[in-house]
Amino acid sequence: MFRCGFIGREIVHLLVTEDAAESVLVVDKVPPQMAWLGPKHQTAFKNDIVTFKSANLINPTSVENVFDQHYDWVINAAGETKIGLNESVYAEGITKLSVNCAEAAARHNVEMFLEISDGRMNSSEKTGMTELDACKPWCTVSSCKRQVEERLELIENLPYVILRPGLVYGPGDKHGLVRNLVMGAVYRQLQEKMKLLWDGSLCINTVHVTDLARAALFVCRLGQSKEIFHVVDEARSTQGSLADLIANIFAIKVDYYGSAASHLAKLPRTALPKGVPSA
Repeated sequence: MFRCGFIGREIVHLLVTEDAAESVLVVDKVPPQMAWLGPKHQTAFKNDIVTFKSANLINPTSVENVFDQHYDWVINAAGETKIGLNESVYAEGITKLSVNCAEAAARHNVEMFLEISDGRMNSSEKTGMTELDACKPWCTVSSCKRQVEERLELIENLPYVILRPGLVYGPGDKHGLVRNLVMGAVYRQLQEKMKLLWDGSLCINTVHVTDLARAALFVCRLGQSKEIFHVVDEARSTQGSLADLIANIFAIKVDYYGSAASHLAKLPRTALPKGVPSA
């Protein structure tokens, strides 16, 4: 099991509490003691069946050294998720890292390799997207995740399943809904209206981290290889419905920039005008 981050720690907790494994190996650069685990996750990581190894998964040799015994399942919940980084950082921290793990899993004949991918592979204003639809990744992170998906198809002797979650939220979240909650608190303190890109109709499918962990355990047990599953809840959330919740919590007002300004925000800084000279 790679990573003791937001999703990985929840999978470890589920494996322990449901007696779903005889042993669990967690691999990450960051040890559990420094990973800001909550109380229930601390308890799970202290369980006798859980062991931890520190490794740099970008280094193939480091990954190979992890496999000192046979493992039935390899669950890759690792990958760079911070926003605003250089593309080369994502290429190494997502694509190279995941391919290293998958190739090592294939060499050691695991029964299932599970890749936690990204749900931002396509979008439609009219209909929901299926696993069979063509992929047009939204951002650099999802683009790198798509590259991983394509590479998995080429690795021989690798039984794999891909999960594409929506916006994951729950205990331990630092990069999803929590950012919006922090923004809501800031705008309340400033006593200003919170303005968001696009509009309220923007679809943002969500999934609780516990539900995602249960989905991971389910597909590993199912054993069907070369499958892709979208994992979202039934809320059919939109930016507007989520913003309304935040507005109610912090007693603030919400507005949107609309399409024109939002498209400008997507442009690189070099493409924007430097200014207008005065007459």
